[in-house]
Amino acid sequence: SIPSAIMSSSASATPSSSAVEQPESKPSAEGQISDKPVPNPQNTAYLTFDDGPTALTPQVLDILKEQGVKATFFVVCKQDPALEAVMKRAYDEGHEIAVHSATHDYHKIYASKEAFLADFQTTREWIQRVTGSPEPTLQYRFPGGSSISKKYAEPDILNSILFMMKEINAIHNDWNVSAGDASKTVPTKEQLLARIIPEALKYNEPVILMHDAQRNVHLCEALPEIISALRKEGYVFDTVSRIQNPVQHRIYGQDGNLHCGGGYLKRVK
Repeated sequence: SIPSAIMSSSASATPSSSAVEQPESKPSAEGQISDKPVPNPQNTAYLTFDDGPTALTPQVLDILKEQGVKATFFVVCKQDPALEAVMKRAYDEGHEIAVHSATHDYHKIYASKEAFLADFQTTREWIQRVTGSPEPTLQYRFPGGSSISKKYAEPDILNSILFMMKEINAIHNDWNVSAGDASKTVPTKEQLLARIIPEALKYNEPVILMHDAQRNVHLCEALPEIISALRKEGYVFDTVSRIQNPVQHRIYGQDGNLHCGGGYLKRVK
């Protein structure tokens, strides 16, 4: 059963609208660009960072502060006072703190819908305690994404998880642009720029996946140039709870099968 505390919650650990960069004037198959529904008239980019907090997070926050940009952090529980303080800083500076996982252990998380819910609850309770947010978040990102391989998550279990999370009004956020920075080889600054900027410019609402990992040493070199390049093309930045068309690789299928989601709307020119 779903706890009543989750059923009644509707807010998220997200900054007020005044803290978010405002514009000056303001499902298709996975990976395919769609024209429907009507796109946001203001192209808006969403910088998202998975797996933090880490020793890299303060550097990322420094750059975001310098650039005047808000981002979303999909976090993993870290029982470390110093890292918890970093998440508190991120929240206080207007960034959105959303659920990724308590363990990031695919076999445990996807063992059943009950196991997934327990992991989700643990993470969002940690977020609320660390940030001091008045309400728990309902924004989350599946470890591995909702298109995760069936060798880690059986399709019927994933479909039941999607239904359960839909019932509590939780929103899963995948990505339509990837930095490719979770591979064995750490990408260079040039590789990050080449992977992110041309792909982001295809979409009305690019949701950019990056990893907040200490090994990702070139991310902070690339980040200011990514922001600058998108701004030059007229993009503003926001956090995922304000997205008009969430990127979702897979969504619940009433017929028992996973369905393709959306979030690949063409850039408005």
